Amino acid sequence: MYRILIADDEPVVRYTLALYLEDAGYRVLQAGTVREALDLFDAEGADIAFIDWHMPGGGGAEALPLFASRAPTLPVVVVSGTNNVSDVIRALQLGAWDFMTKPIVDLAMVEQTLERCLVRARLLRDEGRLREHLEEQVLQRSRELEEANAQLRREIAERRDFEAALGESEARFRQLVENIHELFWVRDVFTWRLLYISPACETLFGVSPKQVIEKPELLHHFLAQSNREKFVEELLQTVRAGDVFDAEVQAWGAHGDDMVLRVRAFPVRDAAGHIYRVAGVAEDVTQRRQAERRILTSLREKEILLKEVHHRVKNNLQLVVSLLNLQASSVYDVRDRALLLDSRNRIASMALVHEELYRSDDLSGVDFADYLPRLARKLQSAFVIDVELDLQLDVAPVMLPVDIAIPCGLILNELIANALKHAFAERGHGRLSVSLQCQGGRAVLAVADDGVGLPAPFEALGERTLGVQLVRSLVQQLGGELRQQPGPGAHIVISFPVGEV
Repeated sequence: MYRILIADDEPVVRYTLALYLEDAGYRVLQAGTVREALDLFDAEGADIAFIDWHMPGGGGAEALPLFASRAPTLPVVVVSGTNNVSDVIRALQLGAWDFMTKPIVDLAMVEQTLERCLVRARLLRDEGRLREHLEEQVLQRSRELEEANAQLRREIAERRDFEAALGESEARFRQLVENIHELFWVRDVFTWRLLYISPACETLFGVSPKQVIEKPELLHHFLAQSNREKFVEELLQTVRAGDVFDAEVQAWGAHGDDMVLRVRAFPVRDAAGHIYRVAGVAEDVTQRRQAERRILTSLREKEILLKEVHHRVKNNLQLVVSLLNLQASSVYDVRDRALLLDSRNRIASMALVHEELYRSDDLSGVDFADYLPRLARKLQSAFVIDVELDLQLDVAPVMLPVDIAIPCGLILNELIANALKHAFAERGHGRLSVSLQCQGGRAVLAVADDGVGLPAPFEALGERTLGVQLVRSLVQQLGGELRQQPGPGAHIVISFPVGEV
């Protein structure tokens, strides 16, 4: 329902218009002055206003600017009791939409004027909304174009920077590959066409890069004929499969001399991840291989010499063992003979270390998994005891350096010999266990028996016997610790550092 504001100082005119318009379905607001009309408009609003041109306190001339400032698209019809042309002109200049004179004889003209103004107002509002929409679209499009232009400028700058960086990278790459001694090349993975080859080919084979680009088969003539085709086929298959090719091949140099080439080839992928190029490097490793052969030959000679040294040391120690055996056989005093045999066993344990080194392929240390069982059985056969002995060995596979192996062997000799001599007196059977384990850079050596046990704590025996003094001295030499575990029998545990083995 449209709201119509009527401002007229004549109540009869107001009421007559109001009744007619209300009967026509409009809602009418009435005011007797311009001030009342403005207050009603501010409070309730209106879709059209009829304003009397002459009213006490101000009429249409004063109202038109005030309504225009509040609602520029509000239709305002001026109603006047005169038909003065100057009033009409001034009203229209001030923004009146129409001008009617009183008395209004035909009220239907009011309704026609009303409908015409409302239609025009609606059209103006629609036009205004359309204009605002178009302006918003223009602004939005302008913003989008500005953003697109900014993005385009950024992309142009990035592309310019990228092209500059690419050019600089290519220049550095070309400078690198053209100044290294290794031969660098690039081929098409499908046609096997040579795309680039570095100037090093002239140094290696005596042909220029231009000649090789024009006739790539020239390179094949420098490969040994016996494996030429197989080598090229394996290279191509490996790279096409996405793997790295690395192999050596016999070749001839620029002056016809034999040469060993190490060839490495790498697949190059495009943006989609497909292999489309092969990049390779060929390096002359002839002198390196010759130097390696000389080093290996020298190393074998030194190993043979070192084995010979261990062999002779072992033989000399065996000679001392034989002399001590011979001397012991001519001594009638039991105590003196035992001392000679103890010395013999100690020297035999050292001779066994040198024998292990002579027999081993690794001269850096002694394999105790092999050494310890041999030492234990040698001592068992050296002491003729009437005991059914259960010898239990638990030895981890560990290589000990010579400076650790000899003291460790002497310690084992003393502890095993002591058990064989004293642990099973007046017994028909016994158990002797020996173990060597390594963990965390330390070795743990344990010798235990189920015999009669030690007559006193191990530390207290040092003043009585040479063997105990020797064990304590050797443990100290190894930087280790010695502990005596509770029985039954004797149970000695020694731990010492060996590093990572």
